[in-house]
Amino acid sequence: LYRDSIVKPSFEFMPGNTNSKTFVVSIHDKNQKLYSVNIGGKENQKNLSPIVLSKGTYIVKLENPRFNGDEYKLNIKSTAIDNAEVEPNDTLSQSTVLRTDTEISGVLSTEVDVDYYKLIVDETSNAKLALRFDKQENRNSAFIVSIEQNGKTAWKANAKWNEGVLEQEFQFEPGEYYIKVAPSTWDDEIYKLSVVTA
Repeated sequence: LYRDSIVKPSFEFMPGNTNSKTFVVSIHDKNQKLYSVNIGGKENQKNLSPIVLSKGTYIVKLENPRFNGDEYKLNIKSTAIDNAEVEPNDTLSQSTVLRTDTEISGVLSTEVDVDYYKLIVDETSNAKLALRFDKQENRNSAFIVSIEQNGKTAWKANAKWNEGVLEQEFQFEPGEYYIKVAPSTWDDEIYKLSVVTA
């Protein structure tokens, strides 16, 4: 990838007669696995979640635990974006650095995925946190967003699908803050997170 990108795999094959794990599609960087999805023998139309990746070199791996010898089509579509989360960022120690006045894109690839962002504040400042995503009518809670400092949750709120945005103003004192984005009603929609100073 020559730029930060949203990467969307798609996979087609002739369906079999079992629901057992037949294929595994995964994406790796040079150190670790970043993305993995199991595909059952009858899931030839399975919708694969996207992943947001920083520019760099990755390996796409296809495994066939229940070898069937059938033909398949694997396609990887990428869409360039300005700033991407850095996977993995599932824990505080793996947090992606979020700079003020910069919007960053992310996605929760599974219903148990969470994304952490580290915000460093050098001096007391007023700022607005915003989480934006595609609005979906007739749906409610989408994401749970929280701010943690010194091991404690300082703020927490639900972002709603039918609003398409969560905004909150804060006065940040100097220090390190961790912003956590977690699924409430999971969907593989791209979100954009920012903290804009006044």
